Formats: sequence, C-alpha cells, structure tokens
Amino acid sequence: MVSIRKMRMVDLTSVQHVNYVCLAENFRFKYAMYHLLAWPQISFVAEDVAKGTIIGYCLAKMDEDDFEVRPLGYITSLAVHRQYRRRGIATLLMEQTIQAMISVFNTPEVTLHVRVTNAPAIVLYTKMNFKEVCRDPRYYFDGEDGILMKLDLLQYALLRGVQPADRGTFFLKIDLKKMIRQQDSLKSDDSFVAEELEKLSLQMKENDRKKQAEANCEFGPKASTSSDALKAMRSEASSPSSSTTSTPTSTPTSTATTTKRTRSEAEAAGAARWKARKEDRRNKRKCKESGQDETPNRKPDPDDEPDEGATGCSSPRVP
Repeated sequence: MVSIRKMRMVDLTSVQHVNYVCLAENFRFKYAMYHLLAWPQISFVAEDVAKGTIIGYCLAKMDEDDFEVRPLGYITSLAVHRQYRRRGIATLLMEQTIQAMISVFNTPEVTLHVRVTNAPAIVLYTKMNFKEVCRDPRYYFDGEDGILMKLDLLQYALLRGVQPADRGTFFLKIDLKKMIRQQDSLKSDDSFVAEELEKLSLQMKENDRKKQAEANCEFGPKASTSSDALKAMRSEASSPSSSTTSTPTSTPTSTATTTKRTRSEAEAAGAARWKARKEDRRNKRKCKESGQDETPNRKPDPDDEPDEGATGCSSPRVP
C-alpha cells in the first residue's frame, strides 16, 4: 500500500536517494532542505507503508521574484522508483502539490521543465493539461534542451472543486465566456461547473455594480448649490451690503456670477473689518503709552472682540 503525505525533514535522505537512482540531474541535500524550510506545505512524498520506505517525491517551490505581485508555482523535481511506476503515483504527487499551491498560496499557474527526450514525462504532463510554452536550449548540465510547460490553475480549481486561499482574487481573471462555451466538452460534473460559473458571474456583476456606483458618486454631476456657494451665501448674509446683492437665479450662469460677486463683497467687507481692528489696536497702544483714558471714537463693529492685552486703555463704544 502506498500513501501520499507531506515531506518531512527526516525524509530528505530517502528523497535524495530516490533522486540519485531515478534522475540524471541531482540536487544537493541543502537544496532540498531549503525547499522544505521555505515552502513546507507544497512538497510531498510517496511512502510504501508495508516497507516504511520512500518510493517517490515531488519537490516544489514558489517563484520568489514575483511572489508579492503574482505567486507562481514551480515543480522543481518529480521522481518515482522504477518498480513502482505505471501505478499513477506520479499523478497523485502532482495533484497533491498543485492543490496545496492553490489552497495555501493562491497560485494561478504552475510551471516545470522536462527533457525533450523524456517522452513518458511529457505524456504525463500533457494528460494533466500542461501546455508547452517554449524550448530552452541547453537547459540541462549535459547540454540537452528543456521544454518549459505551464498549467493554468484557474480552470483546474474550478473543475476539481479546490478552494483557493482567496476566492475573490483567484478567480478575478478567469474567462467566463470561454468557460461557458467549453462547458459541454468538460470532462467533469456539469452541474458543479454550471453552479460555480453562475456564482462567479453573479459575483463579478455585483463588483461591477459597486464600482459603477462609486464612480457615479465620485465623478457624477454636482448639485447647483455647492459648499462654496453655501459659504458665499453665509458671508453675504453677514456682510453690510447683503441687501444690495441680487438673489441667485436657477440658471448656472447667473448662479456663478452671483457667487463671484458675493465672494468679492465678502472679501472687501472682511478686509475693512480687519483694517478697523488694526487701527483700533494701534489707538489703544498709543493711548496706553501717553497715559490717556480715551481714544478717538469710531463706529463699533459687531464682530470686534475686546483686546485682552490692552486692559489699561479702553475705547468706549458709541451706540
């Protein structure tokens, strides 16, 4: 009986032994340890339970360069002992690794390299829907070319019911129209696919509706009475010349003209009040220095406040 489980530190010696026996390209012990320390969730081994020996493994990692932007998976090495081949063990190891990448790291795609002369491995990957991307000349140490293959995990997760780490971002770029067209030819449970497609379609429509509503709130037409117009109206009501200001009409042109005129009058009134306060403080200062008790009378301003620093010389208000 063969069982598939996650790789542990105690398995590294047996994994390296299988690598030396089965493959021409071998990795060092510390290289496998680095994989296991950095990404312990996505490397698996096949164990013969009766004998207690490791008879296969799948060593995988995540792309470190674009991990924050787009976490991409990579199958570093896959091997099964010769006497245990043609039993589907390699497929099970790959399935467990790919599903772990989706559920843990939200991986949208996984890639791998295979020798151009390794026909059984190419057949295996093709059956799992891996697609050839390009050929890398002299990729391996002995000068043999390597084929880069890629698997899109969006449809993979949808068809097999794998739950990603973040469902909203994982299915964000899926082509729903293409999936619907291919629904009749998919070799899976059609009812499950239809249900998942309907959920994704409703979710995307809801997201589009929210974005449209936010856009309308942010860039939509503003009301005729804006915050600036309200401030101008308040200034107009408090200024002495408010009685002579014309009432804004309902047309946009008249509203803009009235608002501009009201602002000018409010600014002029404010400047006059500020100048009067300054003159009053200057008179109080002179009065205090000369020892007098009176300052020239002026018309009081309802907005004036008593100067706390000039307590020795007060200016009487004229009713």
